Amino acid sequence: MFALLVASASIAAAQTDSNSLTITASRSLAVQADQLVFAVTVNSSLNTGLDDVLAALAGLGVAAGNLQSVYSYTDSSNQATLDWTFTLPVGISEAKTTITLLEGLRQTIGTKSPGLTLSYQSQGTRVSGPLQNSQQCSLPDLIGDARAQAQRLVSGSAGLSVGPILALSDGSSDTVQGPNYAIGINGAVQGFSFVIVGSYASFLLGSTAVVASPQNCTVVVKFSLLHY
Repeated sequence: MFALLVASASIAAAQTDSNSLTITASRSLAVQADQLVFAVTVNSSLNTGLDDVLAALAGLGVAAGNLQSVYSYTDSSNQATLDWTFTLPVGISEAKTTITLLEGLRQTIGTKSPGLTLSYQSQGTRVSGPLQNSQQCSLPDLIGDARAQAQRLVSGSAGLSVGPILALSDGSSDTVQGPNYAIGINGAVQGFSFVIVGSYASFLLGSTAVVASPQNCTVVVKFSLLHY
């Protein structure tokens, strides 16, 4: 699993007045999905409880917290039944082993737990929480992108140059003003949080492709304009 910081930054929404210039700078992180998500459905009679279903799924790593939905319906033989659907996320490297386990359980669940049947399908890939949380945007790099764009914008204006930062923002309503912000060694800013937007990639069962999930890091920088 890896994160790729796209080299070309997107600079947009430049605003200026006689004494300041505001630049919005963005960079994209391409985070490779590290999990494959299965939907595992167990069909049972109405008198079957959650504990019974979980016992039948022992060995898959499915717990009560994985329960996605449960609903009742009447089957073709006019029998009322329950469908229990669980979400099962596994590492990409464990997908083949998990499919083998699921297929084996699908064929034997009725023998070990009479009245139960099992089906499963892929719901796609996703970036796990730990991997998502480990991705960090580089604030100094984003500020550097914004300053470079600001300098390009004023380069044709005689008597103007880009001065110190007046304010920083992540693009939301909260702005970190002038002397109140402090950039740490790791690029963190007190009171500042990046805008991170991610999306899950699509995945077809049996495909070997794992698509990267894009995320965007954004900073809004207000620079002072120096007149000379």
